[in-house]
Amino acid sequence: MQAAAQETIDGFISDLQVANFYMSVFEASAEYVPILHLYSGALKPAVSENNVSLLTTIDQGFNRVPRIEKEQILNRWFHVETVYPKHFITSVILIVFLMASGYIYMLKRTVKERTRELEALNAKLLVQSQEDALTGISNRRHFVEQWKNFELGTPDVVIVLFDIDDFKSINDTYGHGVGDEVIHSVATTVKPLIPANALFARVGGEEFSIIASDMELDNAEFLTSKICQSVAEITIESAPRASVSVSVGAVHYSQLLNPITMTEADKLMYKAKSKGKNRVELVTHIHN
Repeated sequence: MQAAAQETIDGFISDLQVANFYMSVFEASAEYVPILHLYSGALKPAVSENNVSLLTTIDQGFNRVPRIEKEQILNRWFHVETVYPKHFITSVILIVFLMASGYIYMLKRTVKERTRELEALNAKLLVQSQEDALTGISNRRHFVEQWKNFELGTPDVVIVLFDIDDFKSINDTYGHGVGDEVIHSVATTVKPLIPANALFARVGGEEFSIIASDMELDNAEFLTSKICQSVAEITIESAPRASVSVSVGAVHYSQLLNPITMTEADKLMYKAKSKGKNRVELVTHIHN
């Protein structure tokens, strides 16, 4: 091939596989194109000159070879059989199986992780949908949904409603930032006082509500008085001179005979405000 490239020879003959190999590695391989496979032409016998009898014998012998057998012989020259290693097919199947198993395992693991992340996100969203962002206690919507679980006939039900006295004045005097701090402080002060089975929520801007069952009248009186007392002791760091108090309206039912409403507690709360604020108005309904 080098000699042909240097034009010191006119041409050369090579076996097909050998020629293809050297053409693939030769630097000037792009200059060569195979145009004729020597074995693709008709095969003819050759004998010494004038040896007619031998030529006749060879021709007669070739004529006795069936055409199919001739094709089989020719195919052995041109057909390259691919020989696979022992157990090659089994190994390929095993590798494919292992790769598929690994992929399925990783897919299941990914799905499980994504499912866990989705469940955590849903749980977080559920909490956010039920929780008041400023105080961390229940919001009004969740509070209303939960009080529907109180069945008629439930004993010693207490409904408490209270709001922060003169809250608008606090906002106007110290700003809404201090107002938010007051709301948060009231919630964190009252929350530890609430029984574990009670509902506590922020139901309005500066308004809170509590609903509890199995709370006898004397316990209701103690809870509402403690709320007033504890809130009155709050000190706001950013506004030490701000005075914080609440007016409380509360209703005690010895037995719940009608669906819960906030109407009576609301009226009692405003009654407490009209009597000077920072106080409790509580009534009880005893049913035998």
